[in-house]
Amino acid sequence: MAPALRFRREARGSAVIEFALLAPVLFMLLIGMFQFGILINNYIQLTEAVRVGGRTLAISRGSTTPVTTTNNAIYASAPGLSQGSMTITRTVNGTPCNADGACKTTFDTAQGTQATITVSYSICNAIIYGKNYLPSCNLSSTTSVRVE
Repeated sequence: MAPALRFRREARGSAVIEFALLAPVLFMLLIGMFQFGILINNYIQLTEAVRVGGRTLAISRGSTTPVTTTNNAIYASAPGLSQGSMTITRTVNGTPCNADGACKTTFDTAQGTQATITVSYSICNAIIYGKNYLPSCNLSSTTSVRVE
């Protein structure tokens, strides 16, 4: 029998070998798409939470607990994000608003000025096959709303 005919007959396992060579690349692409989707979902949750928090802060002028109310609104709007990984920065008319009492005092004369909220989210990773491709990724979103 000719060697070429014998080689053709014994090429039955070539599809399995080709799949074994391409499967890791295909799975890496698939897992990468999933991780990117999770990252986009986190960013959408973060921007929605900041929008809700900004609106809550803007209407908190008569409240005795504007910071606590705003933080709770942000956390409730982003249930899929870890609260411990969020850093919330609030300013009213350029003045930092970090505690309920100080923020309430700032709000007394703040009608018509800007309330700004920035939230940074520090858990942002893209782990694919055990390698983190975004080790120092931080998601951040900011909104400014007129105080009512």
